[in-house]
Amino acid sequence: MPPWFVEAVRADDWREPNSPAMVQRPYSEVAKGRSAFTENPSRQPSGALSGKVVFLLGGHGWTYSYTQQAWYTQRGVTHGVVEDFGNKDQANFFAHYLWNAGATVVPLRPVDVQRVERVMDNSSIGVEFFGPWSSSDSTIHFAAPNNKGPAYRFATASLEEKAVARYTPNIPKAGDYPVYSWVRDGADRITQLYRIAHSGGVTEVLVNHRLFGKGWVWLGTFYFDQGTAGYVEISNKVSDPYTADDKHVAVADAVRFGNGMGDINRGGGISGQPREDEGDCYWIERSLGPTADRRIYTAGDDDGAATVGAPPKSSAYMNRETEGNYFDRIYLSFHSNALNGKARGAMGLFNKVPAQRPAYQQQLATIIGEQINDEMATAPATASPAWVNRRPATSNWITFGELRKDYIQNEMCATILEVAFHDNAEDARLMLDPRSRQSMARATLRGLLNWYEGVNPSASNLVLLPTAPDSAAAQDLGNGKVRISWKPGSSERMKGDPPLGYRVSSSANGRGFAKAAEVFDVNEAILDKVSTATATYFKITAFNSGGESFPTELLAVRPSAEETLPLRPSNGKSKPMARKSAKKEILVVNGFNSLDASMNVQEEASAGLGSGRGPGGTYWRVRPNQSNSFNYVLQAADALTLLGKSFDTANVARLSAADINLGDYKTVIWMAGGQLPKDGVVTSTSQRLLSDFVRRGGNLFMSGSHIAEALDGRTTAPIPSKMDRQFLNQTMGCSYVTSTSIARKVSGVPATPLAGISSVQLDDANSGTYDALPCDVIAPPRNNANARSLLVFDDIGNGAAAVACAPPNSGKVVTMSFPFETITPINQRREILAGVLAFFESQQPDFRGRR
Repeated sequence: MPPWFVEAVRADDWREPNSPAMVQRPYSEVAKGRSAFTENPSRQPSGALSGKVVFLLGGHGWTYSYTQQAWYTQRGVTHGVVEDFGNKDQANFFAHYLWNAGATVVPLRPVDVQRVERVMDNSSIGVEFFGPWSSSDSTIHFAAPNNKGPAYRFATASLEEKAVARYTPNIPKAGDYPVYSWVRDGADRITQLYRIAHSGGVTEVLVNHRLFGKGWVWLGTFYFDQGTAGYVEISNKVSDPYTADDKHVAVADAVRFGNGMGDINRGGGISGQPREDEGDCYWIERSLGPTADRRIYTAGDDDGAATVGAPPKSSAYMNRETEGNYFDRIYLSFHSNALNGKARGAMGLFNKVPAQRPAYQQQLATIIGEQINDEMATAPATASPAWVNRRPATSNWITFGELRKDYIQNEMCATILEVAFHDNAEDARLMLDPRSRQSMARATLRGLLNWYEGVNPSASNLVLLPTAPDSAAAQDLGNGKVRISWKPGSSERMKGDPPLGYRVSSSANGRGFAKAAEVFDVNEAILDKVSTATATYFKITAFNSGGESFPTELLAVRPSAEETLPLRPSNGKSKPMARKSAKKEILVVNGFNSLDASMNVQEEASAGLGSGRGPGGTYWRVRPNQSNSFNYVLQAADALTLLGKSFDTANVARLSAADINLGDYKTVIWMAGGQLPKDGVVTSTSQRLLSDFVRRGGNLFMSGSHIAEALDGRTTAPIPSKMDRQFLNQTMGCSYVTSTSIARKVSGVPATPLAGISSVQLDDANSGTYDALPCDVIAPPRNNANARSLLVFDDIGNGAAAVACAPPNSGKVVTMSFPFETITPINQRREILAGVLAFFESQQPDFRGRR
């Protein structure tokens, strides 16, 4: 059968005809309802891919079978991997690398994870227009159901902002929402300014709509609170005088928040699956809208074939090839491979028939394929098993439908990246490892830059964005002054090129951020006038000409209002300061740095895996934010703020480096989270520091799923030492009993500081953090009369979930056998922390005879 084909729409150089402008609301009213962060926005980074458009796909997904009248995945489960979903997860990693490198991303399946959606057309409730806007009579436009307004609106571009369109959704549930815009491309378009007002900040994104249009472009993913506080603005402001000529226009058509659930019915019902997990042809159908030729995203009664042809054909349809040059856009698709269970490694694909290869396709496939193999073979982040550096790193055994020159009209280069073999057990293990997936994405970006340098005459000395800083800390200096400090990220060039400087961003809620400072040649920033009334949150990124790194873990600080006096400097660069009183109140330590396949999210399908009559089964998703977001200081900071406490935060690595002295604090809250024993939960260095801290009168609250197991588990790897057990039994005052995967509720023990706690629920990964289980069951040691249980599990015969230890002439210790942050209701989290701190501040209790 010949391939399904439709001639791609060639650029028509559409320009808006003269049309009278109407003023719905005067521009002078635009400040009403605007975010306070509008004057200090963050921005999408500029980088090596600024000005480039990337049409991005993670292939396959739930597909409808007309013959079997059922939905199915195009690949079954092998070694815990379903390729349809692994491809999507890989594309998510790469989308964020692209955004941080300055690229414009046009997703051919949705980005990230958000099953809620709010789609707003230009006439939807919640859309407002300030200043003069005209109505377009274009026949190509987005058309939301029940849209009764114009095709879209446009405003004349200006060097000074005079017109704004604001799209304000009613968000039903707080969370991370990918945000998209839909604009018809044209010769009179501008590099359009979008302002996304999210929880805690405003982010500006620029999109050149002369390059492409007629489909969803991803503006980024942002955290929105429930309700109507967030919005997207479209501005007519430009910085280029050439486009402020009364002939170029800003366009406001549609904005999407979230991805939603699949809603296309081919006759046998909808899939019932998240839109992001469906095959690309369904997203493309909803993306292009009713004015597009259906043959772009259908192939008769074969949706499997449609998922092959729709991505390249829709990319050509959205692309306006007369703007810029061939290298200003590119098509990249992620897949994984299968052969005989023995083959391994990554491959870039190009077409067998030379006449069906877009220009420079073989070079693109070769360079990126080799780069992925080289990086995976040498990067230490790729844990066992070892990678096989495949050569040749390409294949062209057929003419691939996704890569056909006629489908994509030779308007851009295109390749498929088969990142590994999912039918090989060792490759599959690596594909399930989040850090390996990240390495694959980073290597793809490096390979893409190398290809540009080799074939694009205008590209030279392209730089890879730097790796993230690490070992971060936020310390109160008094009088509203705060020191934010960090260590440089890895110096291995494979992981990123050197930074030029660092950005510190701040937040009032730990969710959305605004730029606070930029520094060069130093690894700290001193910030003034930080609120003493509440917590302030920080993240640090590194930047260079290639883009901006991913951020550090979340930091938080609530400064004390105490005055300060000069003392010794903490390093050679900052002004030395210290408080008058002998000790600060609390240090929160982030000891949760683990991230591997054992922490992945498991999903289950009842049927349809591999075919319409295929079986059900379980499989794993690689979604780091659902395994370890590195943001769990937030839960402690919220509770401490409600209790009126001041505090600092630091990564555990700063203690090991002796940069931060525990003796400066009255209390340490150590958040071990889901840290795995193999990664070191409480190292020998940390044990020594903590033992000395408690012996000198400091109080320690330590929580985590595997603390006792790591220090006293008989089958734990590495095997605990005698010193480990001694630290657990004597300093922490508890012992390891077993591990549980069923206990989900805890209650307080009568006549203890937590006696009022009843049936507190632990997170199962559906309440904002991650699954608290499996976790330890602990008990007071038989030989330690100073220890007593504080919390017990309701559902396993009252095994202890928290133990207190109060030795005479020493500080007090509370050990919690599950992560503190997984206590889901904030009021109960605050109540438990209040009880722990009250215990620390109380007179010496007598635990003798009480267990």
